[in-house]
Amino acid sequence: MDVAIIGTGRVGTALARGLSAAGHRVVFGSRAARADSPVPGVPVHDHATAVAGAEVIVLAVPFASAPGLVRGLGDLGERVLVDATNPIGADTGGGTGAEVIAAAASGARVVKAFNTVGAEQMTNAAFPGGRAYALLAADDQRARDAVAGLAGDLGFEPVHLGDLSTAGHAEAAARLWIHLATASGYGRGFAIGLLRR
Repeated sequence: MDVAIIGTGRVGTALARGLSAAGHRVVFGSRAARADSPVPGVPVHDHATAVAGAEVIVLAVPFASAPGLVRGLGDLGERVLVDATNPIGADTGGGTGAEVIAAAASGARVVKAFNTVGAEQMTNAAFPGGRAYALLAADDQRARDAVAGLAGDLGFEPVHLGDLSTAGHAEAAARLWIHLATASGYGRGFAIGLLRR
């Protein structure tokens, strides 16, 4: 699959490394093209060039800059846009961060995913006790299933929450993960998953 990752920070870099290793064709989108890349073999293009050939676009930038960035991409022609952001402390108007992104994303099929674990775990989501979950929320089932496939390739267990209005559960799970990692002293070497009988 052709994947454009917008953002070259820790989350974007981890996802690019993992998806590239899984056999996907990955490019970075940044404010400007450049020769140096945080992942060998994954080129860095400007935003417009990166998304031009992408089937899936992953938004891995701070939430505060995400809506404006997405609006600047123009009509995305029903391509899949993965919202991996977290609206920590942001005013979302009573909705979810994912719904704010969707309102800004012309033509895209938005899926909330890849926001509930630290970047360090994204390239190896399999743990001795099982797999970390990847919570997914989307209005479009085919888009959600495509992202579930990417999550599986990274070792996650895809967990479907429901339509995009349920993305708030994923965003709350991210706040829980951050609290455990920082205030509760668990550090960043853990993930949250499901236990079944």
